[in-house]
Amino acid sequence: MNKNSTIIKDYNEVFEVAPIGMAIASLEGVLLKVNDEFCNTIGYTSDELLQKNFAWFTHPEDLDENLNKNKKIVEGELSSHQMEKRYFHKNGN
Repeated sequence: MNKNSTIIKDYNEVFEVAPIGMAIASLEGVLLKVNDEFCNTIGYTSDELLQKNFAWFTHPEDLDENLNKNKKIVEGELSSHQMEKRYFHKNGN
């Protein structure tokens, strides 16, 4: 196994077992990958979440900041971003 393959394998393992919810989204906000803790936190399965836009379950008060950061990525002002935000759980909470 070459070095890049090892790094990718290690990253995927850490992503999957992380004690916090994590998601990877496209520049358009479509979820491409979610870990189990993210699914547990908001009550949806990965199948229900993948290909959904993050705006679908993001609290409205957090959406503008998230959209602005995504815009800065598209414009080249940021290379990535992370933020704490609120989500709507599948049960409505």
